[in-house]
Amino acid sequence: KQVVGAVVAVTLLVAAGFITLVYPFIYRDPLAEPFLEIDDAEEKAWLDSQIVIEIRGSVPESEVRESLEIHPPVPVREEDVVVEHIAKFPWHERFPWAKTRVTINPHNSRLFEPETSYTVTLKGENLTFETITLPRVADAHVGSVLHNDFKNVPTSSPIVLVFNEEVVWQDESLHVEPSAEVTTTSEKSSGGSTEVWVIPKQRWENSTTYTLTISEGVRDVFGHEGVEEFSLDFTTWARPGVIEATPVSDRSPPDSMVVVKFERAVDRQTVEDAFRLEPSASGTFEWETDRVLKWRPSKLQYSTTYAVSVGGEAIGGDPIAPFEWTFTTRSQPKVVEVQPTGRSLPLDSSVRIQFERPVDRETVEEAFHIEPAVAGSFDWESDLVVTWKPDKLEYSTTYTVSAGGKSIDGDPIVPYQWAVTTHDPPVLVGIEGAEQS
Repeated sequence: KQVVGAVVAVTLLVAAGFITLVYPFIYRDPLAEPFLEIDDAEEKAWLDSQIVIEIRGSVPESEVRESLEIHPPVPVREEDVVVEHIAKFPWHERFPWAKTRVTINPHNSRLFEPETSYTVTLKGENLTFETITLPRVADAHVGSVLHNDFKNVPTSSPIVLVFNEEVVWQDESLHVEPSAEVTTTSEKSSGGSTEVWVIPKQRWENSTTYTLTISEGVRDVFGHEGVEEFSLDFTTWARPGVIEATPVSDRSPPDSMVVVKFERAVDRQTVEDAFRLEPSASGTFEWETDRVLKWRPSKLQYSTTYAVSVGGEAIGGDPIAPFEWTFTTRSQPKVVEVQPTGRSLPLDSSVRIQFERPVDRETVEEAFHIEPAVAGSFDWESDLVVTWKPDKLEYSTTYTVSAGGKSIDGDPIVPYQWAVTTHDPPVLVGIEGAEQS
């Protein structure tokens, strides 16, 4: 009986040892594959995903925390890591065949950044994953071939906002300050993202700084909501102006052409409608280009100050900054001095005429008249002074002299006329006591 009892005791002891030690060692619980919460639509990790990794052995919590690496680094707090030791029997939790379960982010905090590839390393175990994409504005530009400068935006140009992915656009997400009437269009780009065009209904105001804001909550096609607010400042360009205008002289020719050069291309009809000249004068418009206006007068008055004003609109609708200037036409050339004058002039007197400005000699000679007609010749001291020498003048005759012609720059000389009278013939006086024949 004692032998039988001993055998039974040994058998039971061996069985208990097998059950408590050998069996858990041989038939240890397998390690579960690393677990990660995944968004089914995008098949990527959520930003608040919970991660579970199991490793063999009973690893102390301090060692777990020391060996845990996440790249790129994330701010892991103490409560963001939970360590559990798991075995078939509670008293086996400290044995090598136990396993350690590490749960990262158990409270589902937003631990990760969107559109990022992470690698988690723990005691030789590696887990690599990518996070979901959240909609955000990735780029912005001016929708104009003229300018892409947010400090000098054409007033008719749209602002293009480019999202990082395809979104379901709602106008309620857009805010414009100062308030402006806009329309929006959205379209899918070749790269798969969404472009939103913010278009002014009329035009932006000149020299104005606007702020476009896209609020949080824009949804992508997977239903993910953006969490970033986007803000963009841009300034519109100034009203176009005049960069050069002529004439400006106070001695301008009366046939001077008015030439205006604009800063930008203009709407020709609006500029012609806004053109003013005071005192008024008739003329015709000629355009060299959309930036250069020429106005050719039919006739301007001499010695007159004219005020010119231009306006209208540039191509695109911007009002042109008002511009005014004056110029004065030169005086009409005239005769300033003539000789001789009066009565009892000698028969060999010459006519001398002095002009205010240099003259065209040929036109002066053609315009010269004397009545009654007398032959003679011209002698020019300069382009300012001419002398006419008569062949023969008659006694006791009143001659009317007319001078005219043109100056060397083509202006007609103010007609000038005066009269002179030659002396009487000599009277033969008899001498008393002289012999009569």
